[in-house]
Amino acid sequence: MHRLSILSLRNRALIALITLAVLAGGVFAMANLKRELIPSLEIPVAAVVSVQPGTSVEIMDQQVSAPIERAVSGVESLVQSTSTSSAGVSTVVLEMEYGTPVTEVTADVEYAVRQIENQLPE
Repeated sequence: MHRLSILSLRNRALIALITLAVLAGGVFAMANLKRELIPSLEIPVAAVVSVQPGTSVEIMDQQVSAPIERAVSGVESLVQSTSTSSAGVSTVVLEMEYGTPVTEVTADVEYAVRQIENQLPE
């Protein structure tokens, strides 16, 4: 290590030239690097949100969340469904298999909900 220090101090011009060559190579490599700052990503998740002001949690769960969950259970590529009911609001979140197109997921879920639309409260 001591010899490297002595060599560096004696040949300052050579060290500066090597430093500039490494710097230029790094800038060139970085300019030609293929990169995406934000890659396109589709997460196959759909949510069905129902609102009925003034309705209790139990009614939202029994008359809205449960029928929607049963209806969408037949959707292809469904991995998991989770429902949350609160006063006046029901949310059913559907997780599909990765790689399923979001447009296909949306169309399938809309079709399933339309099939039971007459069974849901106004």
